[in-house]
Amino acid sequence: MPRKSLEKAVEDGEWIGLAWLAWCAGERNLAALGRQFNKRPETVKANLLKYSRARAAEVSDVDPTAEYLDGLQHDLREALRTYRDAENPNAKVGALKHATACREKLAAAKGVVTERKSVAVGQDPVLAPVQVESTLAVLSDPRACELANALIAHISGGDEQIADETSGPDATTES
Repeated sequence: MPRKSLEKAVEDGEWIGLAWLAWCAGERNLAALGRQFNKRPETVKANLLKYSRARAAEVSDVDPTAEYLDGLQHDLREALRTYRDAENPNAKVGALKHATACREKLAAAKGVVTERKSVAVGQDPVLAPVQVESTLAVLSDPRACELANALIAHISGGDEQIADETSGPDATTES
C-alpha cells in the first residue's frame, strides 16, 4: 500500500504525527518543521504539545520491559533487513554486528546468561581481603586505650605497647 504524499498528509492532519517523528529524530527547529509542513511555528508547537500529551497518556500503562523488548525486536528486524538489502560489505558487517548486539540484549533482558567472566584468584573484589584501619584516636578513656594496646600487642605477638594518640606524652599507664 503506497504511503500518502506529504501534501496529502498535511491536508489530512497526519502532518502532526510526521512532525512528531521528526521531533523525536532530533529536529528541534519549530520554524523548519513549520516550513516542511506549511504551518506556522506556533501551530507546530501547539500540536506537538497536544500530540505528546496524547502519546504520554497512551503509553502510561505500557510495561517498560515489554516496550524495551519490542524495541529490541524491532531493531533486530531492521538490522537484518539492512543486512539483506545492503550491497556494501561494510554495511553488511555493521548490520550483523548490530543484530548480534540486539540478540545479546534480548537474551539478557529475558534472563539468559550471555557472558561468563573468569576472574583470576585474588582478583575478585568480592573475595579481596578486608583492610581494617586500627587507630586508637577514637578511644578517649585511658583504661580503654590500655586494653586496646594490650590486645594489639598480644595479637601481633610483641610485648611493646602502641601509644595512644589521644593521651599525649604525659599520659600515665597503670601496670
